[in-house]
Amino acid sequence: MARAWIEDLWLTEPKVTLPDGTATRIPVPSAAVKSLAAYMKTPGKAKVPDRFKTARYGKGKRWRVSWWGIGPDGAKKRGSKAFESRLDAEAFAAAMEDDIRAGRYIDPNDANRSFRDVAAEWLSSKNNLRDRSYVRYENEMNWYVLPKWGNRPIGGVTEAEINEWVVQLTAGTAPHEFKRKQVMQPMKAKTIKSVVKDTFGGVLGYAASPKRRWIANNPLVDVKLPQDKDVDDRVFLTHQQVADIASAAAVVDKKNSKVSKTLVQFLAYTGLRANEALALRIEDVDFTSKRIRVSKTFTTDRQGRETEGKPKGGKVRTVPIPVFLVGDLKSIIGNRNSSDYLFTAFHGGMIHLNTWRTRVWYPAKEGAGYGDIEGLKIHSLRHTYASFAIGAGCDVKTLQVVMGHASAVETLNTYAGLWPDRVDEVAEAMESKYAEWRQSEEKA
Repeated sequence: MARAWIEDLWLTEPKVTLPDGTATRIPVPSAAVKSLAAYMKTPGKAKVPDRFKTARYGKGKRWRVSWWGIGPDGAKKRGSKAFESRLDAEAFAAAMEDDIRAGRYIDPNDANRSFRDVAAEWLSSKNNLRDRSYVRYENEMNWYVLPKWGNRPIGGVTEAEINEWVVQLTAGTAPHEFKRKQVMQPMKAKTIKSVVKDTFGGVLGYAASPKRRWIANNPLVDVKLPQDKDVDDRVFLTHQQVADIASAAAVVDKKNSKVSKTLVQFLAYTGLRANEALALRIEDVDFTSKRIRVSKTFTTDRQGRETEGKPKGGKVRTVPIPVFLVGDLKSIIGNRNSSDYLFTAFHGGMIHLNTWRTRVWYPAKEGAGYGDIEGLKIHSLRHTYASFAIGAGCDVKTLQVVMGHASAVETLNTYAGLWPDRVDEVAEAMESKYAEWRQSEEKA
């Protein structure tokens, strides 16, 4: 039995009973078939006897391909699609038959799902994401992806079109839709990777997964994305530069000078992420063991509200406090309750990072004379801590734990260039061992 077959929706072979009682069908006269072929656009003019006409004669498309396929769940599934010409129907039926036999069956109804609908389903499935990551996906989807692909069938996305879109994103000419009056700018390679590979690609991967198989292949697989230029935008400050910026922060933030000065020093000499530091409570600081317990961070929920959440990676870690910071930390704590934030705004309560960045950080780095250092940002203090720690002899594993990296590989990938080249030491050590062996051989 064929898995795909073609039906004529306009003509039928009527069933009759012969004198001997057997039933048979009467073929449509060739003259009627030829007449209809000549009047396909005006079938009412064709000379076709009524007995050979179906109830749908002259309405809609004439040919229908039907098939039985096996869905991703293993169940048989019937589908159909109508065509105006028999040639198109035959070509589709042959391709469908081939796909079914080869196990490549894709339900056309699934491939015709709109990209927008699939994207919404994909986003709703991301239950394991941190809220901040979810918001990033959602924003990229609404700003860049849906304006380009939202109304397209998921099965209609092609590799060539994706390549063209990447060029547009790079040039800043891609379709976009911002909530505020913003101008589309040329997109950096890092952002293109996030938009195209992570967000857009997440939807395509969802549709192409074996569980769904809404599209036969992921058209993004062979697309080459722009690569970051070999430019190291990390900034590593010296001890003097940290001191200068901390002092400038105290001058800028006159009402809360001790807190802002200490915060700059704290970030540079503990390596905490800024929002991890701002989420610390006084009770997280143990002056006896000189340790800080990092168990939370400020993040953004799916409604865009600032809230507390787990640190990046979800793991609690303990970080040492340099002795020279103890006095300053005790000074800003005073007699406050242990449940209070360690770093507070002048009128009490939490410090909002975006506000502090604008009010204190930017003016402080300008005031310290470092406004022209390209790439100098608050996160540079974390990089600076890594450079100080490595310079003091810290090994990879210890630095990974203290900084809260997911693995030592991440630490090495980020800071490998800061560890000193010890190749000569290895050669000297091997030479020494070889010399010891030679001496022992000669004595023997």
